[in-house]
Amino acid sequence: MTSPEANLDDSRFGVYGSDNAGNKTITYTRLLNHHIEKVWRAITVEEHRAAWFAELSLSNKPGGDAVINFSGADCPAPQDNPSDIYFCKITRFEPPHVLEYIGPGEHHRFELVEQGNGCQLTFMATLPDVSIFDDEARTIHSRYSVACGWHYKLDQMEWSLDGVAVEDEGYAGPIKTRYYFVYRKQDKDRT
Repeated sequence: MTSPEANLDDSRFGVYGSDNAGNKTITYTRLLNHHIEKVWRAITVEEHRAAWFAELSLSNKPGGDAVINFSGADCPAPQDNPSDIYFCKITRFEPPHVLEYIGPGEHHRFELVEQGNGCQLTFMATLPDVSIFDDEARTIHSRYSVACGWHYKLDQMEWSLDGVAVEDEGYAGPIKTRYYFVYRKQDKDRT
């Protein structure tokens, strides 16, 4: 099966901000029609997480390791994608509500709150500046590239939770490309 269509609803594109350390961030809020425990498993249990974010290894305890691998799979270089491995520490692990980990260049926070028969997911991730060239990786990091990547990853999680079999479209498939241009236009409109 191919991926479902891009959902271009403005509410799904996240809000730019900053974390307590002053790093640029984007925060997404999604209402999910699944019980909080099911969504928690999708985030923290490897065999469930692999359906949408196979590049993350978690030790699932405060002070434990969270290793994010953006260098594998089909990510070509030098393109507009981050190609690195980030070693983070879990700062909060409060099942089934909060998972947060921080490391050099990355800060991610998943927060779940029960909402009716489902739950609300709030996900925050750090962003690079509008455009930074990484000499070592020979890669351009951009705020809108990272934002569209997380947007698509959260879509994949939702599709997986909904039982929709999805074939990952790769680095620059049609959905990610549509999202990329929306984020890029948002940046141009803001300046």
